[in-house]
Amino acid sequence: MLNDGNLGARSERRRKTRIATPFPTIVRGVNAAGEAFQVESVLDNLSSSGLHVTLRQRVKKRTKLEFVIRMSAAAHAGAATVLARGVVLRVEERPAGQFGLAVKLTHHRFT
Repeated sequence: MLNDGNLGARSERRRKTRIATPFPTIVRGVNAAGEAFQVESVLDNLSSSGLHVTLRQRVKKRTKLEFVIRMSAAAHAGAATVLARGVVLRVEERPAGQFGLAVKLTHHRFT
C-alpha cells in the first residue's frame, strides 16, 4: 500500500510479491541448543526471495535451514516440489512455544 499522505498509513517495503498459500514443508536445521532437527510445518508465505514459517524450534538469527516445499496445499502426490536453502533474518517469539522465522532464500531448485 502506498502512503497517500495519511499519517496512519504504512508503506509496503517488500519488493517481491508474497504468496500466502499454506504450502506444506519439511524444515531441516540446527536449533538454538545445537541439536539437529527435521520437522513438518506449513509456510505462512513465500516469495521468490524469501519465506516465513512458524516452528516450535527456537532457532538463532543467521542459522542456515533447508526446506522441502510441496507447491500445493492439496494432499495429492503430483505437486511440484521445491528444494530450498535459506538464512534466518528474523525470529519472532510467539505464544505456546512457537517461533515465526523470516528466511532469506539463498538457493532453490524445482524437482
